[in-house]
Amino acid sequence: DIGEVAVLARHGRLGEARQRIGRPVAFMLASPIETMATPLEIDRYVMEDKIDGVRAQVHKQGGVVEIFARGLDRTTTAFPEVAEAFQFATGNVALDGEIVAVLPDGRPRPFQALQGRLRRVRPTPSMIADTPVAFVAYDILSDGERDLLGLPWTERRACLEAFASTRAPRAALALHPVAKIPGGA
Repeated sequence: DIGEVAVLARHGRLGEARQRIGRPVAFMLASPIETMATPLEIDRYVMEDKIDGVRAQVHKQGGVVEIFARGLDRTTTAFPEVAEAFQFATGNVALDGEIVAVLPDGRPRPFQALQGRLRRVRPTPSMIADTPVAFVAYDILSDGERDLLGLPWTERRACLEAFASTRAPRAALALHPVAKIPGGA
């Protein structure tokens, strides 16, 4: 919340600012390598394939699930099946990822398949049936007990994998696969 951040800054307490479930944070977006100012230390990076969907954060606190899009606006009603599935996740959580249209076997469909559902406040039952979606998680922002943004990606990834294996709704969540960059350690 920009107001809370301003108050903390005014009192010299900006270091106390924390991510909270229910309040989206700015999305961490990819940068083309050619814009990087310094050479890459290749063993410090992993690679993720680009998936064409809707960038989103899923925040679950108690029985309340909110989905936020890239512009930080709520899009919960546009993807009711994701929100409903996450109500059954154990505990509280904030995840970063992508909502994608999926085939019956769970593989992503092209972005064009999702376009009919975009900008809809509430999709019709036939839209939901014709274009099922899933949330593909890239990162975990909070595990309900702590803000994880300050941790290295490798630790957050371990927390995300633990969440996916023990607490996540299987019907609505997939982990985005990662690979070490060839030549890396």
